[in-house]
Amino acid sequence: MDVSPGVIGAVSAAIAVPIFMGLIGKVKSLQPVKKTEKDFEQLAKEYSKWEIFALVPLFIFTPAIGFLIWYFLDLASHSIISNLGENIYLFPPTTAVWVLPAIFMSIFLAVIPAHYLYLGLLGKQRYSEYTEYGNLKSGMDSWKVLRYMAYVCIPVCIAFSGLALDCYIRVTEDTFVSNDLLSLGERTHNFDEIGSIELTKSFKAPNGNIVRRSYYAIEFKNGYVYEFDDSLSEVGFEQQREIISYITKGSTALVKVNDPYPN
Repeated sequence: MDVSPGVIGAVSAAIAVPIFMGLIGKVKSLQPVKKTEKDFEQLAKEYSKWEIFALVPLFIFTPAIGFLIWYFLDLASHSIISNLGENIYLFPPTTAVWVLPAIFMSIFLAVIPAHYLYLGLLGKQRYSEYTEYGNLKSGMDSWKVLRYMAYVCIPVCIAFSGLALDCYIRVTEDTFVSNDLLSLGERTHNFDEIGSIELTKSFKAPNGNIVRRSYYAIEFKNGYVYEFDDSLSEVGFEQQREIISYITKGSTALVKVNDPYPN
């Protein structure tokens, strides 16, 4: 089974986050400091129901903020590529690219409206006790942990989004232009710079499974190889074939077939 990078990232996060939380809970500077005179049982009696109710606004704010982040990132991507001049073919990153940064950033940003909502409902004194109850229950200072996690996650999400916004492929009348995720600017190649084109029909995945999925790869004379299978644009095979058909009209390169595991 072929698993997408988005699914791999989500599963990895689901595994890594609990482990990370367990480790940082043992850091002395992140352990909670008791300030109220009430013991934990008293705090639990007063605020355990409020803790359960707190899930409601978080489940509202998180998807709402996540959708807005996803929407504006996708809008910005299409706005950027709309100014790239005349193109025969033009493919921005797939909209799924924005899901992970939207999810992670929304988790942190949703805490802000939830914080002010509870501050208004409980008042300053009771909200302080409610926060302390949560800290004592989890065994860590939740605001410190959240702040340190945000210092890492949000810059990473912003950096990834910035790189992805400048990622696309396009084909003009006589050039193939790619802007990969980690490249600084476009790579532009004329069709006569193409050394070979390979059509892969089957391959062995890193987990050892045999995958039978067709995709094209273009190798240029300077050694650069563009594989459609690794593209953030997720260009479908029929679209790939259409692009290759157009390119080969202006190139002498031949299409080689790579099918090491035929049916």
